[in-house]
This record gives sequence, C-alpha cells and structure tokens, in this order.
Amino acid sequence: MLSSIKNIKRKNNKRPVVKPLKVFNSIIIDRSGSMTSMRGKHIQMSEQLLLNIKKQFENDDANINVTFRTFDDVVETLLDNVNAKDIIIDKCSLKEKLTPRNMTRFIDTVIEEVDNLSKQKKEYYNSLHNSVKKLNPKIVTILNVITDGEDNVSQNNVNDCYTKMKQFRENGGNCILMSANLDSQLLAEKFGFNKKTALTVHNSNENAIEFAFKSISDTQAQMSQGYEDIEFSDFQRSSSCPISNAIGSNAIGSNAIGSSNFDNFKPIKTVFDDDIFEFPLSQPYDLSPTIFNDNIIINSSSC
Repeated sequence: MLSSIKNIKRKNNKRPVVKPLKVFNSIIIDRSGSMTSMRGKHIQMSEQLLLNIKKQFENDDANINVTFRTFDDVVETLLDNVNAKDIIIDKCSLKEKLTPRNMTRFIDTVIEEVDNLSKQKKEYYNSLHNSVKKLNPKIVTILNVITDGEDNVSQNNVNDCYTKMKQFRENGGNCILMSANLDSQLLAEKFGFNKKTALTVHNSNENAIEFAFKSISDTQAQMSQGYEDIEFSDFQRSSSCPISNAIGSNAIGSNAIGSSNFDNFKPIKTVFDDDIFEFPLSQPYDLSPTIFNDNIIINSSSC
C-alpha cells in the first residue's frame, strides 16, 4: 500500500500518471564544425545527461533504454538501445564522437532515428505476453535532438522531416529540440517538433549551456515517468538564452542570441542534484552553483 501511495503522489504540481512499462530514449547531438562555439561544454553536459538517466533508473527503477548518437555529415553511435542500468561512458570515446567537424546532416538523421524508435517500440510490444498486451501498457518513446545549425547535406527535405515527425507525435512519440544560433520554436514548427518542448540555448556561454542541458534533462525525465503536455517554462527559456540580445545573420526571430548577459548567473538546483523533481524550474529555489566531479571534465590528458 505504501509503495502504491508513493507511486501516485504529485510531483512538480502535475497530476499522477500511469508509470510506463518501458521507455525508449534516443539522444542525437550535432557535432558539426559550428559546435566549436560551445568550447566543449556540450561534451561535459552530454555526459551529465547520460549519468542522470542512469540516476533516474537507480532512484525510480525506471525501465529505460537509451540510444546516443552524434552526427555531422555521418552518424556515429556511442550507445545503441542500452538499458539505463548498463550505461557505461567511455569519456575518450564521448569526446571523440562529439568533437566538432564537417557539415550538418540534420534531416536524414532525425528521420532515421524516428524509424529506429518506432522499430524498438514495435519489437518490444510484440515480445510481450498477450495477457500484458491486454492491459494496454504504456510504452514511451523520446527523441531528444541537440543542434546548432541548418541542414546542408541531407537527401530528404524539410517536408519529409515534418511529415515523419508529425506522424511520430500522433502515434504518441515525445520530442525535445534544443538549438543554438537558431530560434528553436521556429525550427520546431518548420521540422514538425513540438514548440512547447523546444529550447533555444546561448551558443557559447557555459552557464547558459549548462542550464539548458539541465532543463532538457528534467523534461526527458518527466516524459520517462509518463507525464504529458510538458513544456519549458519562461524561466527555463530566459535562463538558457538572453532574449534581449541578437546575433548575426545565423539567428532567427526574437530569441536570437549574442553576447553574454550571464556573467553573474548561477544555475538553479535541478535533477542533477539530489532532490529529483521536487522543485519546479519556474522558480529559482536554489541559486547555488552546481558542483561536478572533477573526473567528469572532458579535456583530460588521458584522451
């Protein structure tokens, strides 16, 4: 009885939902040459993103399988449908696969990963016993895409991506889009993602990048718990990107970004800390700096 009560209590002021039987989470991150502006911060935070998924398994016993790929004009895989409990991160491999280079194959990569997620979901459902299928189990799929530029090498076009993403979402798929240099909500509309879970991030300020990664980690964690109709708060958006600034010709719309206003900014406490989901990000409950283990820093001489 106590276990049941624990499972249905409200968190983040959201209505209790049915816990998913299985979650498939695909993270695909741009490593094209323009990602150099992040000065390696995206590499450090990508590791934190993966470690946090493993932490969610340990805390909530969440049944999550993770795929982690990087792309420029080719796609490389670090994790391929690996259960969260089995996540082992090779820091040197992560650095190698995320070091910026080449061009941006965004559309083809998104389409391929949606197909992979759909296949994983279908195969898992077909493996279930008929008695379980009759219970209409909840199987969650999440596509988490991080990019900083327009596509310049894909074979498919914008309409192909929009159609694929629209179908994915109509079939219950969840998606997160984080973009630098481009207005993420306009990009989401263009390519069929959900505007509510699209986040623009400053392309070079380390605090803003850290905060944005924390925000998408919170969001994918809530999706993994079965929550629906999730959206980034105004506080998350303004903390990830100072909208009063503007950048050069690469920017689109009012959320375009430029020089940093974050000199005195300190990220709030979120799921990377001990109290997962206890604090809604719309309020700055804890403005103390986040502390990371030294062994997480990617710029290691061992690599």
